[in-house]
Amino acid sequence: MPRTYEKEFKKTAVERVMKDGKSTSQTAKEFDIPLKTFEKWITAYRKNNKVFNREYISPEKRISELQKSIKALEFQKAILEANIEQIKQEHNL
Repeated sequence: MPRTYEKEFKKTAVERVMKDGKSTSQTAKEFDIPLKTFEKWITAYRKNNKVFNREYISPEKRISELQKSIKALEFQKAILEANIEQIKQEHNL
């Protein structure tokens, strides 16, 4: 089973290289991270330095969440519209 790492741990290790200028291989050894894994983290950080922030949500996940919200709101709207029609009929409006 692959080992998992907390985002804060990843951020600390990557920033040691990116901001403090430490060696990639030495930092990987210090933090007991496979070098290839650590290099992937650095690449991800270079693309988007917010990737390891605790509140960061990938664009794909955010889109998925928004699509679910839209469906829920559309369903609520349909219910409200049906209720309005029913009230209109009951009160001859």
